Amino acid sequence: MGLLDYETYIIDEKLLVLRNTLIIRSEREEEIGRAVAKFPFSWREMKLYDAGGNLVGIVKEKFLSLRGIYTLHDYTGYHIATVKEKLFTLRPMYWIEDRRGNVIYNLKGDVLRRKFEVRDADEKTVARATRKLLSLKDNYKLELLGMNPLLALLTVIAVHMNILRHRATA
Repeated sequence: MGLLDYETYIIDEKLLVLRNTLIIRSEREEEIGRAVAKFPFSWREMKLYDAGGNLVGIVKEKFLSLRGIYTLHDYTGYHIATVKEKLFTLRPMYWIEDRRGNVIYNLKGDVLRRKFEVRDADEKTVARATRKLLSLKDNYKLELLGMNPLLALLTVIAVHMNILRHRATA
């Protein structure tokens, strides 16, 4: 099975590496992909690869923005969607826009604690991300309930990049 053929993913942060890396595993703990930062010690851009080392998607942070804005691209560089963070809220709020700027999904829940749902315009849950308890590194369990796997994986990577961005500036 390929990277985008699963309904549940385990996403683990790899510690003590030069280039920031997220390991993507199946429920059976098989490594099926990884997201790697383009530059050492940077979260400005991450590339998603399958187990064979083939590029699957790219997440890019918008440069010089007050809020977190991340563009999501497929392996050809085609812009799929944008993840945006709302400014000046007590709890971070995110939404996903299509290429034309229409809101297609909202993230609901506690994003900082890595427990949130992705909901469509009808408020139907299409994906759920939860954090494993008692762990030094960041990790997620991503369950797909109807959302495109590539869009869901890239969204979780974008949210993770934004959380690390906030940590670095705090």
